[in-house]
Amino acid sequence: MRLASLSFMPGFGFAQTTASLTGQHLGAKDPDSAERMIWVGTFYCGVLMAAICILYFTLADPLLMLFTTSEEIFKDSIIPLKIYAALAIFLAPAMVARGGINGAGDTAYTLKIMLISRFVIRLHKSRSMERERNLISPIPDNSSCP
Repeated sequence: MRLASLSFMPGFGFAQTTASLTGQHLGAKDPDSAERMIWVGTFYCGVLMAAICILYFTLADPLLMLFTTSEEIFKDSIIPLKIYAALAIFLAPAMVARGGINGAGDTAYTLKIMLISRFVIRLHKSRSMERERNLISPIPDNSSCP
């Protein structure tokens, strides 16, 4: 999780920068430049996130060894890190676009998208994937507990 958190930081930085630049250009009555700032921010954030994804995928073993010496934790962490590395590139455009929309002043729209994305789509999909792979144990019967 710590490695994933490190990769989010550039996305958050680009999102904040894009929000500021979008707001500035809209305030200057230059909507074309505001839109261009979102596209430029998305491109550069995508390049940086792609580099991080490649790094995480190719150097997953040594990166995980920085955080644990436990063989069991290492084995349980290597595949999720590589899956994350393959999918994290798609976070860049979403983060920067959200920043640009927030910079344009439409925060209600991004709140709705975030809520749907996180709590409807992602949560549902992760729970169904866990069930498919039998990673979720059934809810224990606590009737025998005092």
